[in-house]
Amino acid sequence: MLKIPMLDLDITVVYTIIILWFLLVVLNKIFFKPIGRIINERENKSNTEEAEINRIKGDIESRSAKVESVLKNARKDAVKISEKLITKGEILREELIASTRKEIKENFKNRMVDLDREISDAEIKLKGNIKNFSKKIEEIFI
Repeated sequence: MLKIPMLDLDITVVYTIIILWFLLVVLNKIFFKPIGRIINERENKSNTEEAEINRIKGDIESRSAKVESVLKNARKDAVKISEKLITKGEILREELIASTRKEIKENFKNRMVDLDREISDAEIKLKGNIKNFSKKIEEIFI
């Protein structure tokens, strides 16, 4: 049979328990609590920074949406303005073409009247010259 040796409990066990308890108290005050406090502070700081980041993201998204809305409205307004300008330009072009055609017709009509007058004057002058020429021919031959 096997024999299990018996443990002898003496005063060293009590000293060991007291030393372990003392070490636990000292380590808890010097090491575990400060580290736990630092970890909690870092976690709180991380949470507050994450909340701030989320708030900033939300603010950026809302501002981006506002900017997009303003840009969309500006584009619509720009298209309307350009359409109005194009329409006005076309109207002005048509008016200019019409007035130019009218001026050309008037100038052509005036020029035709002037040419008719010049032709009439030339005919009268020519008839006068023909009469003078025929008189001179008559004088020469008679």
